[in-house]
Amino acid sequence: MGANLSYTRVDLSGRVAIVTGANSGTGYETTKALARMGAKVIMACRSQSRAEQAMDRMKSELPDSQLDLQIMILNLASLRSTVEFAEEFRSEHDKLNILCCNAGYIGDNFEVTEDRLEAVFQSNYLSHLLLVTQLVPLMKTSGPDARIVSVSSSGHQVFGKMMLPETNVRAAYSQTVTYGASKLYQILMTGWLHQRLRGTNISATSLHPGAVHTNFNAGGWIGLGIQLGYYLGISRSPEQGAASSIYACVNPELAGQENLYITDCHPATASSTARDVNNQDMLLDYSLYLLKDYITEEGAEALDIHLSALPTPPPEWLAAPTAE
Repeated sequence: MGANLSYTRVDLSGRVAIVTGANSGTGYETTKALARMGAKVIMACRSQSRAEQAMDRMKSELPDSQLDLQIMILNLASLRSTVEFAEEFRSEHDKLNILCCNAGYIGDNFEVTEDRLEAVFQSNYLSHLLLVTQLVPLMKTSGPDARIVSVSSSGHQVFGKMMLPETNVRAAYSQTVTYGASKLYQILMTGWLHQRLRGTNISATSLHPGAVHTNFNAGGWIGLGIQLGYYLGISRSPEQGAASSIYACVNPELAGQENLYITDCHPATASSTARDVNNQDMLLDYSLYLLKDYITEEGAEALDIHLSALPTPPPEWLAAPTAE
């Protein structure tokens, strides 16, 4: 691997963090590290039982630490669940300092969610965008140095390309291309957030965790490649893979820096496609149109979104995807 994966341990007492997909893999290790530094960490997970098992494991691994953890249910394959999670969080907490958009999904086959959207597009990108719109107003009132961190992938450089509308994938589904596109969209979202949050207390960062051997990538060509890398000693452990996430969430030297892309705990450069402002505008116009019925007035104001002025996508872009 050869990378120097290190981050500064800081005192996070009094700070509140959300980590999506906190019960396994890099999300588990990120959650454990933030809690160990003193943050209250909300474990945003689909499964109550798996989250409880993960929480018990963390506490057994760190018996001398007083970990402040809370489980809240979040299913990113459902826009309704995403909104309900945000509403519940706002009703219980008066601040949010760190939002780590970590959860990811790799589909072996083409799938459609209850919202009639392609599952990887929605789970990895669109619902995280909705979560951001729901929580940014609270983050703006949470004091200095609030951070939105999106766990992307270098797969955006190899496989990522603009696939709008997302329904295009139904004709010839490719796991690698669809996953790569969703990771590309996360970086484009970070660039858009940078434009909308410039000069505020909130910074937006995206990152590549490395090729990490977890249950997340157990199937398909991506999983096979990472498993092979694991046996060859190339792939990273979840703890190693979480290092860049933790670095992005806490390192003091990043305070006030915006629109960063991080690899191996250092600033890096995303692909030209991921840095293209035209791609950014095209993606966000389409995405916000899909989410317009779920975005609050407060969220729209905080991000300068003019919902009534969003361009209507072509009719074929709005057709419900169907597997072929």
